[in-house]
Amino acid sequence: MLHVILGILKVIGVILLAILCLLFLCLMALLFVPVRYRIAGRKEGQEMEGRIQVSWLLHLLRLTADYREKHLVIRLKLFGFTLKRTGEEKTISRKKPISRKKTTEFTDTPGLGEAQKTGGTASTGEAQKTGGTASTGEAQESGETIPAVDERESGEPIPLREEKGNEETTFSGEMQENEEPAPTESGSGERDIFQQEERTEKQGDGGEERETLTEAKKTLSERIRDLIGKLRKLRDIIAQRLAQIFEFIMDMPERLLDFVERAGEVLDSGELAVEKLEKTREDLLRKAKPFLTDNSKALYKRLWGYLKYLWKCYGPRKIKGWLKFGTGQPDVTGELTGLLYMVLPAAAEDFEVYPDFTEAVFETDAVVTGHIRACHVIKIAFLLWRDKQLRGLIRKVRAKGGQKNGR
Repeated sequence: MLHVILGILKVIGVILLAILCLLFLCLMALLFVPVRYRIAGRKEGQEMEGRIQVSWLLHLLRLTADYREKHLVIRLKLFGFTLKRTGEEKTISRKKPISRKKTTEFTDTPGLGEAQKTGGTASTGEAQKTGGTASTGEAQESGETIPAVDERESGEPIPLREEKGNEETTFSGEMQENEEPAPTESGSGERDIFQQEERTEKQGDGGEERETLTEAKKTLSERIRDLIGKLRKLRDIIAQRLAQIFEFIMDMPERLLDFVERAGEVLDSGELAVEKLEKTREDLLRKAKPFLTDNSKALYKRLWGYLKYLWKCYGPRKIKGWLKFGTGQPDVTGELTGLLYMVLPAAAEDFEVYPDFTEAVFETDAVVTGHIRACHVIKIAFLLWRDKQLRGLIRKVRAKGGQKNGR
């Protein structure tokens, strides 16, 4: 019986020991197995996409977030099986635009083509050659007038010659312009022509003189009118300026009184503002006094060291890719390039920077990888908990907060 009880206790002890070992292994895994992260991003032109992946224990637990085509999808997987998923992947079907071309079909009508070829050109050409030039030439040589035919819908020609009694008037531009009286006799005709030329010459000389005199009179009158108009405008401007000066002189006492009153108000408000600033400065100094002691400065130095330690442990281990940027201003681009080279860690050996000094642009294709261990966070948390100065400073802040709330 005792052997049976001891055997049962032995089995229970082995099971408990196995459970404890398993718990210890899980705790060590949580503390020392790193949580790996990978951040990838790409931007070229208007296209932008990114991916964040966090995995633990050989991708046993994995969290991914994909951003593509303005859609965010988050997945949580355990042993490759999806536990939770937010967002949906939308497949965008891009259809090619249908090119709509307007086709115009021309029907070849033989009647229309022949009419255009023969009737449209040949008829007009023959008419121009035969009726237009030959007939007018004969009419000018012989002195006879040939009526021009106007083709209408009725098809009847309309003569352009009108008969008034026994006299006939022909409508021709050249005959009307160059129309001269027919001489009756040879001698009298030559004398009349000579006298007429002398008259026209005298009339022409007199007309030119009259025209020049009238033009001179007109220009002189226009100049006088312009001068009178300018003098009137100058008079109005001078009167307006004098009125403004008179009003300004009359309003000077009131303006001086207003200025003195405003200056006094400004001085009073300035004094009040200075008093308020002094009060706020004193309040800030009184509140910040416990944070500006030598002990607090040493505390700040230690906190800064803790932050540097965490960045060293959790910062990126490797940065690959390239970056092309530009601001459009060469001096600003150069300053940013120098600052970027100062900020980049030593892990960015395979990362290339291409500054563009001509135009504003931002394009990149980069991958950042690193890991995080929980043991470092626990270590820093333990050191902060052991720091007495930090705990005293937290108590003072809480006490001041309680006093304010009590007030």
